[in-house]
Amino acid sequence: MPERDGERMAVSPIDPRPAATAPLSGRHGAVVVYSYFPEDPRPLREARALVQAGMTLDYVCLTQDPALPRREHVDGIDVIRIPLRRRRRGKLTYLWQYLAFLLGAGAVISRRALRRPYDLVHVHNMPDVLVFTALVARWRGARVLLDLHDPMPELMETIFGLDPDSRFVRFLRWSERLSLRFADHAITANEAFRRLFVARSCPERKMSVVVNTPEESVFVPDPGAVELARPPDRFELMYHGSLVERHGLLTALEAVARLVPTMPELRFSIYGHPTPFVETIETRIAELGLGGVVSYRGARDLSGIAAAVAACDLGLVPNERTSFTEINLPTRLFEYLALGKPVIAPDTRGIRDYFGDEDMVYFQPGKAEDLARTIVWVREHPDEVAGRVASGQRVYQAHRWTDERRILLGVVDDLLSSRSGHER
Repeated sequence: MPERDGERMAVSPIDPRPAATAPLSGRHGAVVVYSYFPEDPRPLREARALVQAGMTLDYVCLTQDPALPRREHVDGIDVIRIPLRRRRRGKLTYLWQYLAFLLGAGAVISRRALRRPYDLVHVHNMPDVLVFTALVARWRGARVLLDLHDPMPELMETIFGLDPDSRFVRFLRWSERLSLRFADHAITANEAFRRLFVARSCPERKMSVVVNTPEESVFVPDPGAVELARPPDRFELMYHGSLVERHGLLTALEAVARLVPTMPELRFSIYGHPTPFVETIETRIAELGLGGVVSYRGARDLSGIAAAVAACDLGLVPNERTSFTEINLPTRLFEYLALGKPVIAPDTRGIRDYFGDEDMVYFQPGKAEDLARTIVWVREHPDEVAGRVASGQRVYQAHRWTDERRILLGVVDDLLSSRSGHER
Protein backbone atom coordinates (compact mmCIF):
# COMPACT_ATOMS: atom_id res chain seq x y z
CA MET A 1 0.00 0.00 0.00
CA PRO A 2 2.72 2.60 0.55
CA GLU A 3 2.91 4.73 -2.56
CA ARG A 4 5.67 3.93 -4.98
CA ASP A 5 6.35 6.54 -7.63
CA GLY A 6 8.58 4.35 -9.76
CA GLU A 7 8.32 0.62 -10.30
CA ARG A 8 9.47 -2.62 -8.78
CA MET A 9 12.87 -2.37 -7.18
CA ALA A 10 15.72 -3.85 -9.16
CA VAL A 11 18.14 -5.81 -6.99
CA SER A 12 21.54 -4.34 -7.63
CA PRO A 13 24.38 -6.19 -5.91
CA ILE A 14 26.07 -4.46 -3.02
CA ASP A 15 28.99 -5.34 -0.82
CA PRO A 16 27.30 -6.59 2.38
CA ARG A 17 30.47 -6.06 4.41
CA PRO A 18 30.35 -3.10 6.79
CA ALA A 19 32.06 0.06 5.65
CA ALA A 20 35.47 0.94 7.08
CA THR A 21 33.70 3.15 9.63
CA ALA A 22 30.85 1.03 10.96
CA PRO A 23 29.04 2.99 13.69
CA LEU A 24 26.45 0.23 14.13
CA SER A 25 28.91 -2.66 14.30
CA GLY A 26 27.72 -5.30 16.75
CA ARG A 27 24.13 -4.03 16.72
CA HIS A 28 21.23 -6.29 15.79
CA GLY A 29 18.03 -5.01 14.24
CA ALA A 30 14.81 -5.88 12.44
CA VAL A 31 12.77 -4.27 9.68
CA VAL A 32 8.99 -4.81 9.44
CA VAL A 33 7.27 -3.81 6.19
CA TYR A 34 3.90 -4.67 4.68
CA SER A 35 5.39 -5.08 1.23
CA TYR A 36 7.50 -7.44 -0.83
CA PHE A 37 11.26 -7.89 -0.86
CA PRO A 38 12.87 -6.25 -2.76
CA GLU A 39 9.95 -4.31 -4.29
CA ASP A 40 9.73 -1.26 -2.03
CA PRO A 41 12.77 1.00 -2.53
CA ARG A 42 12.62 3.03 0.70
CA PRO A 43 12.72 0.10 3.19
CA LEU A 44 15.32 -1.75 1.12
CA ARG A 45 17.56 1.30 0.70
CA GLU A 46 17.39 2.05 4.43
CA ALA A 47 17.97 -1.59 5.37
CA ARG A 48 21.07 -1.68 3.20
CA ALA A 49 22.34 1.49 4.86
CA LEU A 50 21.99 -0.15 8.29
CA VAL A 51 23.80 -3.31 7.13
CA GLN A 52 26.61 -1.31 5.55
CA ALA A 53 26.95 0.57 8.84
CA GLY A 54 27.60 -2.75 10.58
CA MET A 55 24.18 -3.90 11.81
CA THR A 56 22.91 -7.46 11.40
CA LEU A 57 19.33 -7.31 10.19
CA ASP A 58 16.14 -9.38 9.92
CA TYR A 59 13.70 -8.16 7.23
CA VAL A 60 10.11 -9.31 7.82
CA CYS A 61 7.80 -8.83 4.84
CA LEU A 62 5.00 -10.31 2.70
CA THR A 63 5.35 -13.21 0.27
CA GLN A 64 5.04 -12.06 -3.32
CA ASP A 65 5.38 -15.52 -4.89
CA PRO A 66 4.72 -18.81 -3.03
CA ALA A 67 7.67 -20.30 -4.90
CA LEU A 68 10.06 -17.93 -3.14
CA PRO A 69 11.78 -19.26 -0.01
CA ARG A 70 10.23 -18.35 3.31
CA ARG A 71 13.68 -17.28 4.43
CA GLU A 72 16.81 -16.28 2.52
CA HIS A 73 19.97 -14.24 3.03
CA VAL A 74 20.43 -11.42 0.49
CA ASP A 75 23.12 -8.73 0.60
CA GLY A 76 23.68 -9.25 4.32
CA ILE A 77 19.93 -9.10 5.10
CA ASP A 78 17.99 -12.06 6.55
CA VAL A 79 14.68 -11.97 4.65
CA ILE A 80 11.75 -13.60 6.46
CA ARG A 81 8.53 -13.82 4.45
CA ILE A 82 5.11 -14.05 6.09
CA PRO A 83 2.84 -16.26 3.92
CA LEU A 84 0.45 -13.46 2.90
CA ARG A 85 -0.02 -11.55 -0.36
CA ARG A 86 -1.23 -7.98 -0.70
CA ARG A 87 -4.68 -7.53 -2.27
CA ARG A 88 -6.09 -4.08 -3.01
CA ARG A 89 -9.84 -4.09 -2.55
CA GLY A 90 -12.23 -2.48 -0.05
CA LYS A 91 -11.67 -1.15 3.47
CA LEU A 92 -12.54 -4.47 5.13
CA THR A 93 -10.03 -6.33 2.94
CA TYR A 94 -7.33 -3.85 3.90
CA LEU A 95 -8.16 -4.19 7.59
CA TRP A 96 -8.17 -8.00 7.45
CA GLN A 97 -4.82 -8.14 5.63
CA TYR A 98 -3.24 -5.61 7.97
CA LEU A 99 -4.42 -7.55 11.02
CA ALA A 100 -3.16 -10.87 9.66
CA PHE A 101 0.26 -9.39 8.90
CA LEU A 102 0.39 -7.60 12.26
CA LEU A 103 -0.16 -10.91 14.06
CA GLY A 104 2.20 -12.91 11.84
CA ALA A 105 5.04 -10.39 11.85
CA GLY A 106 4.53 -9.73 15.57
CA ALA A 107 4.92 -13.43 16.32
CA VAL A 108 8.14 -13.63 14.27
CA ILE A 109 9.69 -10.52 15.85
CA SER A 110 8.67 -11.60 19.37
CA ARG A 111 10.03 -15.13 19.00
CA ARG A 112 13.34 -13.93 17.60
CA ALA A 113 13.65 -11.13 20.18
CA LEU A 114 13.32 -13.67 22.98
CA ARG A 115 16.19 -15.70 21.52
CA ARG A 116 18.42 -12.71 20.71
CA PRO A 117 17.35 -9.22 21.80
CA TYR A 118 17.16 -6.57 19.11
CA ASP A 119 18.82 -3.18 19.48
CA LEU A 120 16.46 -1.62 16.90
CA VAL A 121 13.14 -2.47 15.31
CA HIS A 122 12.51 -0.29 12.24
CA VAL A 123 8.81 -0.44 11.31
CA HIS A 124 7.45 0.99 8.05
CA ASN A 125 3.84 2.08 7.69
CA MET A 126 1.27 1.34 6.29
CA PRO A 127 -0.43 0.57 8.60
CA ASP A 128 0.86 2.68 11.49
CA VAL A 129 -0.10 0.01 14.05
CA LEU A 130 2.59 -2.33 12.69
CA VAL A 131 4.75 -0.56 15.25
CA PHE A 132 3.19 -2.87 17.85
CA THR A 133 4.93 -5.86 16.29
CA ALA A 134 7.85 -4.58 18.39
CA LEU A 135 6.01 -4.94 21.72
CA VAL A 136 8.08 -7.86 23.04
CA ALA A 137 11.28 -6.61 21.39
CA ARG A 138 10.83 -3.24 23.11
CA TRP A 139 10.30 -4.96 26.45
CA ARG A 140 13.61 -6.75 25.79
CA GLY A 141 15.37 -3.40 25.30
CA ALA A 142 14.97 -2.54 21.62
CA ARG A 143 14.49 1.01 20.42
CA VAL A 144 11.57 1.39 18.02
CA LEU A 145 11.78 3.59 14.90
CA LEU A 146 8.51 4.21 13.03
CA ASP A 147 8.95 5.14 9.36
CA LEU A 148 5.85 7.00 8.16
CA HIS A 149 5.93 6.75 4.37
CA ASP A 150 2.44 8.29 4.09
CA PRO A 151 -0.16 9.80 6.45
CA MET A 152 -2.84 7.09 6.52
CA PRO A 153 -5.88 9.33 7.19
CA GLU A 154 -5.22 11.55 4.16
CA LEU A 155 -4.36 8.62 1.89
CA MET A 156 -7.46 6.62 2.85
CA GLU A 157 -9.63 9.73 2.47
CA THR A 158 -8.32 10.02 -1.08
CA ILE A 159 -8.53 6.33 -2.02
CA PHE A 160 -12.07 5.79 -0.73
CA GLY A 161 -13.50 9.31 -1.06
CA LEU A 162 -14.11 9.55 2.68
CA ASP A 163 -15.16 12.57 4.71
CA PRO A 164 -12.34 13.80 7.00
CA ASP A 165 -14.75 13.54 9.95
CA SER A 166 -15.93 10.01 9.13
CA ARG A 167 -15.60 7.37 11.82
CA PHE A 168 -12.99 5.43 9.86
CA VAL A 169 -10.74 8.47 9.30
CA ARG A 170 -11.06 9.48 12.96
CA PHE A 171 -10.03 5.95 13.91
CA LEU A 172 -6.95 6.26 11.67
CA ARG A 173 -5.96 9.54 13.34
CA TRP A 174 -6.35 7.91 16.75
CA SER A 175 -4.22 4.90 15.74
CA GLU A 176 -1.60 7.29 14.34
CA ARG A 177 -1.34 9.08 17.70
CA LEU A 178 -1.16 5.79 19.57
CA SER A 179 1.52 4.40 17.27
CA LEU A 180 3.67 7.52 17.48
CA ARG A 181 3.37 7.53 21.24
CA PHE A 182 4.66 3.94 21.37
CA ALA A 183 7.60 4.59 19.02
CA ASP A 184 10.84 6.02 20.39
CA HIS A 185 11.35 8.11 17.27
CA ALA A 186 9.75 8.55 13.85
CA ILE A 187 10.94 9.56 10.42
CA THR A 188 8.88 10.63 7.42
CA ALA A 189 9.43 11.46 3.77
CA ASN A 190 9.02 15.24 3.48
CA GLU A 191 8.48 18.50 5.36
CA ALA A 192 4.72 18.71 4.69
CA PHE A 193 4.23 15.26 6.23
CA ARG A 194 6.43 16.22 9.19
CA ARG A 195 4.39 19.37 9.88
CA LEU A 196 1.16 17.39 9.72
CA PHE A 197 2.34 14.69 12.15
CA VAL A 198 3.78 17.24 14.57
CA ALA A 199 0.59 19.31 14.50
CA ARG A 200 -1.70 16.46 15.47
CA SER A 201 0.20 13.41 16.77
CA CYS A 202 3.87 13.75 17.62
CA PRO A 203 6.24 15.96 19.63
CA GLU A 204 8.64 17.73 17.29
CA ARG A 205 11.67 16.23 19.02
CA LYS A 206 10.52 12.74 18.01
CA MET A 207 10.20 13.42 14.27
CA SER A 208 12.86 13.63 11.54
CA VAL A 209 12.73 13.78 7.73
CA VAL A 210 14.52 11.38 5.37
CA VAL A 211 13.50 12.32 1.83
CA ASN A 212 12.69 9.66 -0.78
CA THR A 213 15.26 10.08 -3.54
CA PRO A 214 16.21 7.85 -6.50
CA GLU A 215 18.43 4.82 -6.42
CA GLU A 216 21.74 6.41 -7.45
CA SER A 217 23.14 3.19 -8.91
CA VAL A 218 20.21 3.21 -11.40
CA PHE A 219 19.38 6.90 -11.86
CA VAL A 220 23.02 7.92 -12.11
CA PRO A 221 23.09 11.65 -11.31
CA ASP A 222 24.89 13.95 -13.72
CA PRO A 223 24.50 17.66 -12.85
CA GLY A 224 25.75 18.62 -16.31
CA ALA A 225 23.27 16.50 -18.25
CA VAL A 226 20.40 18.84 -19.11
CA GLU A 227 19.19 17.11 -22.23
CA LEU A 228 16.30 18.51 -24.26
CA ALA A 229 16.73 16.78 -27.62
CA ARG A 230 13.53 16.97 -29.66
CA PRO A 231 13.42 15.34 -33.09
CA PRO A 232 10.95 17.37 -35.20
CA ASP A 233 8.86 14.29 -35.98
CA ARG A 234 8.35 13.08 -32.38
CA PHE A 235 7.75 14.57 -28.91
CA GLU A 236 7.60 11.84 -26.26
CA LEU A 237 5.70 12.34 -23.01
CA MET A 238 6.03 9.83 -20.19
CA TYR A 239 4.22 8.84 -16.98
CA HIS A 240 5.39 6.16 -14.56
CA GLY A 241 4.01 5.13 -11.20
CA SER A 242 0.86 3.77 -9.60
CA LEU A 243 -2.07 3.59 -11.99
CA VAL A 244 -4.77 5.11 -9.80
CA GLU A 245 -7.28 7.90 -10.30
CA ARG A 246 -5.63 10.38 -7.91
CA HIS A 247 -2.48 10.41 -10.06
CA GLY A 248 -4.33 12.35 -12.74
CA LEU A 249 -3.97 10.16 -15.80
CA LEU A 250 -7.45 11.07 -17.04
CA THR A 251 -6.45 14.74 -16.86
CA ALA A 252 -3.28 13.91 -18.81
CA LEU A 253 -5.29 12.10 -21.50
CA GLU A 254 -7.65 15.08 -21.83
CA ALA A 255 -4.63 17.37 -22.24
CA VAL A 256 -3.07 15.15 -24.89
CA ALA A 257 -6.39 14.99 -26.80
CA ARG A 258 -6.47 18.81 -26.90
CA LEU A 259 -2.95 18.93 -28.35
CA VAL A 260 -2.97 16.19 -30.98
CA PRO A 261 -4.68 18.25 -33.72
CA THR A 262 -1.86 20.83 -33.65
CA MET A 263 0.95 18.54 -32.41
CA PRO A 264 0.71 15.35 -34.49
CA GLU A 265 4.23 14.40 -33.37
CA LEU A 266 3.03 13.97 -29.76
CA ARG A 267 3.30 10.51 -28.15
CA PHE A 268 2.49 9.52 -24.57
CA SER A 269 3.82 6.35 -22.86
CA ILE A 270 2.36 5.09 -19.57
CA TYR A 271 4.27 2.70 -17.31
CA GLY A 272 2.95 0.92 -14.22
CA HIS A 273 1.77 -2.35 -12.75
CA PRO A 274 -1.74 -3.32 -13.88
CA THR A 275 -4.54 -2.19 -11.57
CA PRO A 276 -8.33 -2.11 -11.98
CA PHE A 277 -7.96 1.53 -13.09
CA VAL A 278 -6.14 0.43 -16.27
CA GLU A 279 -9.50 -0.53 -17.80
CA THR A 280 -10.76 3.01 -17.19
CA ILE A 281 -7.60 4.42 -18.80
CA GLU A 282 -7.91 2.20 -21.86
CA THR A 283 -11.61 3.02 -22.25
CA ARG A 284 -10.85 6.74 -22.14
CA ILE A 285 -8.02 6.36 -24.68
CA ALA A 286 -10.51 4.77 -27.06
CA GLU A 287 -13.19 7.42 -26.42
CA LEU A 288 -10.73 10.22 -27.17
CA GLY A 289 -9.40 8.52 -30.31
CA LEU A 290 -5.87 8.34 -28.91
CA GLY A 291 -5.10 4.74 -29.85
CA GLY A 292 -2.19 5.71 -32.10
CA VAL A 293 -0.86 8.32 -29.69
CA VAL A 294 -1.02 6.85 -26.17
CA SER A 295 0.55 3.50 -25.24
CA TYR A 296 0.22 1.60 -21.98
CA ARG A 297 3.55 -0.23 -21.72
CA GLY A 298 3.03 -2.17 -18.49
CA ALA A 299 5.47 -2.54 -15.62
CA ARG A 300 9.24 -2.07 -15.73
CA ASP A 301 11.89 -2.54 -13.10
CA LEU A 302 13.88 0.53 -12.06
CA SER A 303 16.50 -0.03 -14.74
CA GLY A 304 13.76 -0.14 -17.37
CA ILE A 305 12.18 3.02 -16.00
CA ALA A 306 15.54 4.80 -16.03
CA ALA A 307 16.01 3.81 -19.67
CA ALA A 308 12.53 5.11 -20.54
CA VAL A 309 13.21 8.40 -18.74
CA ALA A 310 16.46 8.78 -20.67
CA ALA A 311 14.57 8.29 -23.95
CA CYS A 312 11.63 10.64 -23.27
CA ASP A 313 11.37 14.39 -23.90
CA LEU A 314 9.12 15.34 -20.99
CA GLY A 315 7.90 13.65 -17.82
CA LEU A 316 4.40 14.20 -16.44
CA VAL A 317 3.34 14.04 -12.79
CA PRO A 318 -0.33 14.96 -13.41
CA ASN A 319 -1.68 14.37 -9.88
CA GLU A 320 -5.17 15.54 -9.01
CA ARG A 321 -5.51 17.82 -5.97
CA THR A 322 -6.54 15.78 -2.92
CA SER A 323 -5.79 15.96 0.79
CA PHE A 324 -2.97 13.47 0.17
CA THR A 325 -1.47 14.66 -3.11
CA GLU A 326 -1.47 18.25 -1.79
CA ILE A 327 1.26 17.29 0.71
CA ASN A 328 3.03 14.51 -1.18
CA LEU A 329 6.52 14.87 -2.72
CA PRO A 330 6.70 12.37 -5.62
CA THR A 331 10.05 10.61 -6.03
CA ARG A 332 9.43 10.71 -9.78
CA LEU A 333 10.39 14.41 -9.83
CA PHE A 334 13.90 13.57 -8.66
CA GLU A 335 14.15 10.64 -11.09
CA TYR A 336 13.58 12.90 -14.10
CA LEU A 337 15.86 15.61 -12.77
CA ALA A 338 18.67 13.16 -11.99
CA LEU A 339 18.78 12.27 -15.68
CA GLY A 340 18.50 15.87 -16.88
CA LYS A 341 14.89 15.66 -18.10
CA PRO A 342 12.16 18.29 -17.69
CA VAL A 343 9.07 17.32 -15.73
CA ILE A 344 5.70 19.01 -15.26
CA ALA A 345 4.49 18.88 -11.66
CA PRO A 346 1.27 19.87 -9.87
CA ASP A 347 1.46 23.17 -7.99
CA THR A 348 1.05 21.73 -4.49
CA ARG A 349 2.36 22.44 -1.00
CA GLY A 350 4.45 19.26 -0.66
CA ILE A 351 6.39 20.08 -3.83
CA ARG A 352 6.64 23.83 -3.15
CA ASP A 353 8.42 23.09 0.13
CA TYR A 354 11.40 22.00 -1.98
CA PHE A 355 11.06 23.57 -5.44
CA GLY A 356 10.52 27.25 -6.25
CA ASP A 357 9.23 28.96 -9.40
CA GLU A 358 12.60 28.67 -11.13
CA ASP A 359 13.23 25.04 -10.13
CA MET A 360 10.20 23.32 -11.64
CA VAL A 361 7.56 23.57 -14.38
CA TYR A 362 4.10 23.66 -12.73
CA PHE A 363 0.48 23.24 -13.77
CA GLN A 364 -2.78 23.59 -11.84
CA PRO A 365 -3.84 20.10 -10.67
CA GLY A 366 -6.94 18.69 -12.32
CA LYS A 367 -6.95 21.32 -15.10
CA ALA A 368 -6.48 19.59 -18.48
CA GLU A 369 -6.44 22.89 -20.35
CA ASP A 370 -3.66 24.25 -18.14
CA LEU A 371 -1.65 21.05 -18.48
CA ALA A 372 -2.00 21.24 -22.28
CA ARG A 373 -0.81 24.87 -22.27
CA THR A 374 2.15 23.93 -20.10
CA ILE A 375 3.18 21.08 -22.43
CA VAL A 376 3.15 23.54 -25.35
CA TRP A 377 5.19 26.04 -23.32
CA VAL A 378 7.84 23.38 -22.60
CA ARG A 379 7.96 22.47 -26.30
CA GLU A 380 8.40 26.08 -27.38
CA HIS A 381 10.80 27.39 -24.70
CA PRO A 382 13.75 24.96 -24.58
CA ASP A 383 16.26 27.45 -23.20
CA GLU A 384 14.07 28.53 -20.28
CA VAL A 385 13.11 24.93 -19.56
CA ALA A 386 16.78 23.91 -19.55
CA GLY A 387 17.41 26.58 -16.91
CA ARG A 388 14.65 25.21 -14.70
CA VAL A 389 15.96 21.66 -15.07
CA ALA A 390 19.45 22.80 -14.08
CA SER A 391 18.02 24.66 -11.08
CA GLY A 392 15.87 21.66 -10.12
CA GLN A 393 18.92 19.45 -10.30
CA ARG A 394 20.57 21.60 -7.64
CA VAL A 395 17.60 20.91 -5.37
CA TYR A 396 18.03 17.20 -6.07
CA GLN A 397 21.77 17.41 -5.36
CA ALA A 398 20.93 18.69 -1.86
CA HIS A 399 18.81 15.59 -1.22
CA ARG A 400 20.74 12.77 -2.83
CA TRP A 401 20.64 9.48 -0.99
CA THR A 402 24.25 9.99 0.11
CA ASP A 403 23.05 12.86 2.31
CA GLU A 404 19.69 11.36 3.30
CA ARG A 405 21.51 8.17 4.35
CA ARG A 406 23.67 10.25 6.68
CA ILE A 407 20.53 11.67 8.30
CA LEU A 408 19.06 8.19 8.78
CA LEU A 409 22.21 6.79 10.35
CA GLY A 410 22.48 9.83 12.61
CA VAL A 411 18.92 9.27 13.85
CA VAL A 412 19.61 5.59 14.53
CA ASP A 413 22.94 6.28 16.22
CA ASP A 414 21.37 8.91 18.49
CA LEU A 415 18.49 6.59 19.28
CA LEU A 416 20.70 3.66 20.21
CA SER A 417 23.23 5.70 22.17
CA SER A 418 20.61 7.59 24.17
CA ARG A 419 20.86 7.08 27.91
CA SER A 420 17.51 8.58 28.68
CA GLY A 421 15.53 5.41 28.04
CA HIS A 422 12.32 5.41 26.09
CA GLU A 423 11.44 8.94 25.14
CA ARG A 424 7.99 10.31 25.87
